[in-house]
Amino acid sequence: MKFKRIMAAVLSAALVISSAGSISYAAAPQNDVKTGVIKSGRAMKMVDIPAVYDMQAVPVDEMIKSPVISSIKGSKYYKSKWEKYGSWFYYNQLSDKQKKLFNALNTQCLKLLTGDEVIENVMEDGNGDYIYYLDPIDYSDLGLSSKKAFEAVQFFKYSCPQYYFLSSYQYMDDVTGQLAMFIYKDFITPESREAALEKINETVEEWDADISACDSDFEKVKMIHDKICERVSYNNHAYETNYVDDEKEYSQTIYSALAWDKKQTVCAGYSTAFAFVANKYGIDSVCVTSSDHEWNAVRIDDQWYIIDLTWDDAPDATIPYWYIFFCRSSDAMDQLDEAIDAGNNESHTAEKFYKGYLPKFVFDSGATDTDAGEIYEPDSKAKPVTITVNKKNKKVSLKTKTKKATIYYTTDGSTPDPASTKCNKYTKAFKVKKGQVVRAIAVSSKYYDSKVTKKKVKF
Repeated sequence: MKFKRIMAAVLSAALVISSAGSISYAAAPQNDVKTGVIKSGRAMKMVDIPAVYDMQAVPVDEMIKSPVISSIKGSKYYKSKWEKYGSWFYYNQLSDKQKKLFNALNTQCLKLLTGDEVIENVMEDGNGDYIYYLDPIDYSDLGLSSKKAFEAVQFFKYSCPQYYFLSSYQYMDDVTGQLAMFIYKDFITPESREAALEKINETVEEWDADISACDSDFEKVKMIHDKICERVSYNNHAYETNYVDDEKEYSQTIYSALAWDKKQTVCAGYSTAFAFVANKYGIDSVCVTSSDHEWNAVRIDDQWYIIDLTWDDAPDATIPYWYIFFCRSSDAMDQLDEAIDAGNNESHTAEKFYKGYLPKFVFDSGATDTDAGEIYEPDSKAKPVTITVNKKNKKVSLKTKTKKATIYYTTDGSTPDPASTKCNKYTKAFKVKKGQVVRAIAVSSKYYDSKVTKKKVKF
């Protein structure tokens, strides 16, 4: 069934939005919305190709160098300006070992994005097709289980939309402790990658004047939403053929949405394109996935919202796009999913590995099909963090008077932020050295982030 039919069911359900953003329906949709209805095409697939066993893995420590931090509005970049198009939100919650793997993948992809390397790693898949891959990384050196390594890879993918050349496939072997990222064959040469970046930049630059002219981040998010929905349409061929031609349709990356001449994509293309452009303009965004779908989390005025461009890209000639899935709360999305697919509303149920990593989506825009609604504006900041140094065990503990707040901190003198800088999510007292400067902030729904508290460690 086409997606148009699903959304017709939603609209025919007499959607009513109250001033508080709650949602009610006059009647349940009568259409059969349980069969073949969800736009898919984003899963990172695990493949078993014996040829990879013989590949030479690169030790992680050889790939990581001391960063030089550059400050910009929005995400900071540490090795290349291209990092500003991603987010550090997931990274900041990873373990130290997982962060090393994330950094290794980032170093590897930055080298390919900006360098002149020709990818020569290739294998045959058994069907006569050739698969190109980046140098394998030995995650076993970090003491990571295959599960924890897989989580780090997933969060890397959904944090870094700028790496348009990565396909949906990866290889991981829990026997040898190696992993390898696969890339689209059309981007194995520096010339092809340079041409791809030119196309991507050309599209975004065409939008720059309109996005930059917006008075608020909310208006920028709306403008980015509109621009992407105006540019692309859903790639039904990719979905209906199970992505058999994906090597030429690039459906899993920003390239399909921002550069491909046919201007068609699937949910992965919509979500990565939105995250890429939003982060460029200093608005934190990451991708989120369910078992069959991909969408975005976006942070405006220090509050997180759910946004789904795929489902807002109205397949209706009378209207170019909707705002039904624009800046929604968890509760609102649950009710929308229930209306679309009663009894099986899992399209926006995040995969299990996201547990404990996603922010809370508390506030709702109250958006309708033609009205983007309004977002919550905090009237105060979270209470500042108190930094306490225990001289006996040389540990630091952090706390705030704001209930249920999350604390982020650094020990290298940099400014912590939940998504735009590299830092650590506080879970327990941590070891410090004399002379280190601890900086910390408190983050909580309903409030702006607290001011930064800092303290130099003295024993």
